[in-house]
Amino acid sequence: MTILSDLMMKDDAPASARISAARTVLDYAIRAAQIDELRARIDALEEFIRTKQLENLLDEAAEEE
Repeated sequence: MTILSDLMMKDDAPASARISAARTVLDYAIRAAQIDELRARIDALEEFIRTKQLENLLDEAAEEE
């Protein structure tokens, strides 16, 4: 990533190379944000499932009493 950033900022690099580097950096940033969002959603779903499983266990225990 550092190489891409350096190339992107290099004044004597061809414009096409600078643009390509910038696009790649943006693409990586977008992908990282999407992965972070998906991770948060998965974590929330896992917590929801754990909560529901615990509620079901408590309901079953209460019914047995």
